[in-house]
Amino acid sequence: MQQLAQWMVTSAIVAFFVACTSTPLPTPLPAPPETLPAAATHNKDGLQLFAEGKIGLASNAFQAALAEDPNMAEAHYNLALTLVSSGSRDEAEHHFIEAANLAPGHKIIWDSPALRPYGSPRLFPKEDAFSDTASEMPNALDNMF
Repeated sequence: MQQLAQWMVTSAIVAFFVACTSTPLPTPLPAPPETLPAAATHNKDGLQLFAEGKIGLASNAFQAALAEDPNMAEAHYNLALTLVSSGSRDEAEHHFIEAANLAPGHKIIWDSPALRPYGSPRLFPKEDAFSDTASEMPNALDNMF
């Protein structure tokens, strides 16, 4: 009986870890209609490569989209997804926050599980000239999300 109980507990723990580690990344976002054609093409290529599991090539395509249109929030978000999967969490944080700052009303970007670990976007990056001012601001944003 004790062996059966140990087996059940062990099985439950293994199942839990498998479920936690196999959580898929959110789906990357298409370019909005007003996007420059070259940026939209690179983003579309990135979507296809991401769907095929070619994360490194998808990352290159999203970077190319950003080279064409650095203000395309969806490309920042998509690039961040590829960076998370490759383990570049600090760089991913930058792109998730940039996407959120560029698209303040974009529900998918703001509600994404990928953005939640990073907390609310900072008003001023750490290296910004206003960092002293930002550090003096109340931490109200920290509790909003």
